[in-house]
Amino acid sequence: MSIRKPSWFSSETIMVSTAPTCGLTKGGRLLPIVDPITGKRIQETDPETGGSVDAVDDKLKADAIALANGSQTETLNFIPAAEIDLRCAVPTYYDHRYRDQFNEAMKEPQFVGFGTATIGDLIRLRTHSQ
Repeated sequence: MSIRKPSWFSSETIMVSTAPTCGLTKGGRLLPIVDPITGKRIQETDPETGGSVDAVDDKLKADAIALANGSQTETLNFIPAAEIDLRCAVPTYYDHRYRDQFNEAMKEPQFVGFGTATIGDLIRLRTHSQ
């Protein structure tokens, strides 16, 4: 018996979500969405009861829904499988916005003479120097 592959599945890429929230606080309670201006919790209608409840901050769920619908979000990424090195058991952070901001900052005059390297680069450098 084979398992049905979803429409978005590819053996060429690995789907990664860098969603900053998953709907729960560190204590395991629902994470409410808070209006940054008023500081009050945002309310929404519960589809089962019709009552007003706190809206939940769940970006991971939004990524899962987008994936199922074949759409894209800012935190849903497809990484080429060839870029994944299973020998280097350190997870890579795939939200490229921060990498791009870092690379832009490294162009500033105060960083002249400094270089950059990934953990993988450092491992390769150490391996080749031994």
